[in-house]
Amino acid sequence: MRHRRHLQQAVRGCCGICLHCLVRLPPAELLRRGTSSAGNGAAGSLRGAFDRGARRYDLLTALNPGYHRHLRAAARALRDRTGLPRDVIDLACGSGSSTRALVDLIPGVEVLGLDASDGMLEQARAKSWPDGVRFENA
Repeated sequence: MRHRRHLQQAVRGCCGICLHCLVRLPPAELLRRGTSSAGNGAAGSLRGAFDRGARRYDLLTALNPGYHRHLRAAARALRDRTGLPRDVIDLACGSGSSTRALVDLIPGVEVLGLDASDGMLEQARAKSWPDGVRFENA
């Protein structure tokens, strides 16, 4: 099973996200094509890949042991080093997992989640959030 192999590689840390499993195209092919409806060049192809894979992204991260633990550790480190920040910008917020870690660990924080993928932002916005959390395209 090709997808199982990619997941095993991601778990071992050989690759961050298996774009092949996410969008059914190898990453090299995405870069070779060079364009997508979301923009031009490699950045547009990557943005388009995340748009197409957004609905499955949370499933992929749920299968990655330690993914959410690492996000909580990063949010905890931010809190411990800066006190209790009132406002945080979550760059490349994706589907909102990092935003959730911030909201859960920093009481009353206001978060602006920014991402280039409309599909990922759609997934983030579909979740339940406290007042003061918003998502915008970057």
